[in-house]
Amino acid sequence: MSSKSVDVVIVGAGMAGIKAAADLTQAGFSIAVLEGRDRLGGRLHTDRTSGSKLYELGCSWFHQSLDNPLLKLALDENLDIKPQYDDNGPGIYDGNGPLDGSKKLGQAAADFGDFASLYFKSHPEINDLSLKEIIDIFTSEHRLLTDTQKAEVKRILQIPTLPNGSAASDVSAKYNGLPALGRDVLPVGGYDIIYNYVKKPVAESDIHLNTIVTEITKESNNTVTVATENGDKYTSKYVIVTVPIGVLKANAIQFSPALPAPVSSAIENLGVSKLGKVYFEFDTVFWPETLDKFVYVGDIEGEYAPALVSNWYLFNGEKKHPGLFVIVSSRVISKIEANPSCAFDLLKPVLEAIRVDQATPVPAPTRTKSTNWNTDRFTLGAISRAKIGTDPAGPIAAFANGFDNVRFAGEHTILDGFTFVHGAWRSGAREAKYIIDGQSKI
Repeated sequence: MSSKSVDVVIVGAGMAGIKAAADLTQAGFSIAVLEGRDRLGGRLHTDRTSGSKLYELGCSWFHQSLDNPLLKLALDENLDIKPQYDDNGPGIYDGNGPLDGSKKLGQAAADFGDFASLYFKSHPEINDLSLKEIIDIFTSEHRLLTDTQKAEVKRILQIPTLPNGSAASDVSAKYNGLPALGRDVLPVGGYDIIYNYVKKPVAESDIHLNTIVTEITKESNNTVTVATENGDKYTSKYVIVTVPIGVLKANAIQFSPALPAPVSSAIENLGVSKLGKVYFEFDTVFWPETLDKFVYVGDIEGEYAPALVSNWYLFNGEKKHPGLFVIVSSRVISKIEANPSCAFDLLKPVLEAIRVDQATPVPAPTRTKSTNWNTDRFTLGAISRAKIGTDPAGPIAAFANGFDNVRFAGEHTILDGFTFVHGAWRSGAREAKYIIDGQSKI
């Protein structure tokens, strides 16, 4: 056991934590970054050893590319991220292959967003509905939909259940969408390049891996004591807590005194998206080679289970390594996390749907790698999400206000980039600025 005093303790070395650490270091503050894992990055995890080419076992894209400060930084500094749009597609498939274009399901689905907006505008007494409820209203009240469209468009309209990591009955109809603000960009060169660039000002001696925080105590002398699982204690003027919303919900860190009502309510009133990612490599390409991605809206084990398939083969640099990665919903990933060896058999309906030759069996993969975001004690979920009836702006404001010298950062604490890596980066910058502007050092 040991004790140490610094100006600021930062709990977590994901993008929010490392950005705060970098800015505070450059401003002359002493810091300690406490990371529970044996690696840096948090939910940013570029794996350069498991596959023929790198696997992104955390975030995959620069979202909101027209308003993404991390993408801008990478471009300004000529970092070798090899940015590429992946917007050729998506093709939409069900268990029978590509959707039948003659049914015009895409055209029918195109009315849904405006319908939902107009519905809430004309019913101000309704705060929110579930996605399932608004889909049912849409298909019953849209009088120009064909019977086929009414029956089958629901599968397309439930695609938001995938990023929300929940069933349609548990997804907010009003708050589940985020502004596009530009196309998604893949950092083909690796997300770790931008992370390592942000980290550059931080001394390695200020980062402590395998250091699991268990308790944060506000002392009477306006300092904070941070206790760890191995008995070490850190004293600081400020602490920035960057652990994910799932970890906060699990009460994995005890706060003394208890967090104030606005912050505890914020933890309660944001949801956790439970989804995951699986990489497959094959000996041959059996899917449409030129499409960047595919959306599956069919069933898995008899239940609706949307999936997003990215044509990793196009983006691994050389077109020598046939492969895909599949983002899957909560029900499916829970089974894969419990038994990773079942991934191929469980996702075979998705792979069969995107075959060019529907008569040829899908070959067994040569490599498989899956994430464990939902069972990992340091994440306990993938990302945050809005809950039915709660505008996330409220909880986000509470996190941004913090608890005096106990501060919060992460993708769940900021509106500009909510749920995204660049949101986490912005929140780390926000909290560093709050402390720097206070100019209070031990």
